[in-house]
Amino acid sequence: MPDILVTTRDGVGVVTLNRPEVRNAVTLGMWRGLAGIFSDFAGDGDIRAVVLTGSGADFCVGADVREFDRIRENRDQSAAYEVSVDACSAAIANLPKPVIAAISGYCLGGGCHLALACDFRFVDATAKIGIPAARLSIVYGVKSVQRLLAIAGIANAKRILYSAERYDAARSQSMGLVDEISDDAVSAAVAYAATLA
Repeated sequence: MPDILVTTRDGVGVVTLNRPEVRNAVTLGMWRGLAGIFSDFAGDGDIRAVVLTGSGADFCVGADVREFDRIRENRDQSAAYEVSVDACSAAIANLPKPVIAAISGYCLGGGCHLALACDFRFVDATAKIGIPAARLSIVYGVKSVQRLLAIAGIANAKRILYSAERYDAARSQSMGLVDEISDDAVSAAVAYAATLA
């Protein structure tokens, strides 16, 4: 089964992270694959709006850290990894068509990085959004911090980054991270995407 699923219907593309057994943790190959998928959408006249979601109970818990020992062994590999992550979010953010993240369950770290690159974020009541970088003693990416600041404002951005807390759907919406809360985030996002398309 592929790690990323792509379906299209009536002008709407749905991109699904498909590793539910590890809460859709993103591998280096997936970062690169997502960049290619969204870059291809830019030139596809049949696709007019896109939904990004995760299979199973969660949107995405972030990068698959289990592969870091192998793919981030040295400074050059680490730098190349960050380039791939930023290229992925840039492909999403720069797509000249609306992109909606449909979020259930965990949306953490790299998952938040993906969601912040989207134009809209729709969630259900199970959503937990956060950036745990401070607890892991790592620095969150510059591009993602810039997007977080633009979306949530400086006070909320500092709260999210400094605390490393996970915020529920209602609190995330009050901070500006979430545009809509519904019983079924994917259905709501697809319906909105269809309207935009």
